[in-house]
Amino acid sequence: WGQWLREPKALPCAPASALPSARARITSTRANGRTATIATGHDGDDLFYIKTIKRADRCLYVRFIYPAQDADALGVVVGHVGTSFVD
Repeated sequence: WGQWLREPKALPCAPASALPSARARITSTRANGRTATIATGHDGDDLFYIKTIKRADRCLYVRFIYPAQDADALGVVVGHVGTSFVD
């Protein structure tokens, strides 16, 4: 499933702000354009993909969480959909 969050500009625009739970761990982070960051990782038996986009007045997140057992089938789709949100 996916979701988006909107964070006030006073808060940091970082993938760690959108982790699915306290036990979630980021395993990879990379810049994507001038104002976006992509992070991937795991949360128990689930994988996640988070993209943050910093705007002048807000921070937008796109977050996908899916079972690790479906990584082969969903990983490419999640990456494609996530990168379609551009900064």
